[in-house]
Amino acid sequence: MRFLKRTRRKAGAKDLIYARLEEAMERPECPICFLLSKAERGLIEEILYEHVQDPVVRKQLRSSLGLCPYHAWLLHDITLSRPEMDGLGVTIIYEDMLSTYLEALLSGEEQEAEAGNGPCIVCEHVREFEVGYVEAFAGRVVETGLLTTYDKSPAILCVRHYRAVRDALKRIGSGATEAMERLKAVQARKIESLIKLMKEYIRKQDYRVKEGVTADEARAWRVALQVLKGGRNSPSILSYKIPRSKKGILARFSRKVL
Repeated sequence: MRFLKRTRRKAGAKDLIYARLEEAMERPECPICFLLSKAERGLIEEILYEHVQDPVVRKQLRSSLGLCPYHAWLLHDITLSRPEMDGLGVTIIYEDMLSTYLEALLSGEEQEAEAGNGPCIVCEHVREFEVGYVEAFAGRVVETGLLTTYDKSPAILCVRHYRAVRDALKRIGSGATEAMERLKAVQARKIESLIKLMKEYIRKQDYRVKEGVTADEARAWRVALQVLKGGRNSPSILSYKIPRSKKGILARFSRKVL
């Protein structure tokens, strides 16, 4: 897997992956969820711009009759949001998908039932990115100043990705014990600060309180939702258990996402 090979080769340096994580920490949300959302959109855009006629990508798309429902509608939204896209790429892809399904439909009930049971190509690649970013976050917590950056940032790892990073630190071994404890302390402090903001927002709803609600207090409930449930990533990604072993999927078109 090219993503993870690059991560290992530059571990300990403030490389491109470090810069992506640092940039993602500028927002009051989970940095890994943010990067996965960016990867999802980047992969879909690359399919539309460069791989509409790619026979290998087309074969993968046929196995699932296009993308999963979540990514199919994200494809819809991306196409409509880009003035330069006239729908031609989507039309070419989904004419082929419909033709593939029609062939299965006319071939018999068994063939029709099997049509579209393959994995979503975007889901598979985003899962790979998820493993890569979790491993990268853990490695740079140990070997660089990323934890200090995270501590000072407004970002908060969601429960899912905090647990994943913690488990990745456990796999690193005894050298990561201190980093794991520090990460736990930072995570607890961030959550305590968020709870304080929410309590202040509740307190200020009393008509007797004259203080105004701050922007941080007003959005605290949205941040809390994101911390507990993660970002608006694909449901298949959010239900996917990050593997303990890294058996990467061959990434065919991931070069522009990073």
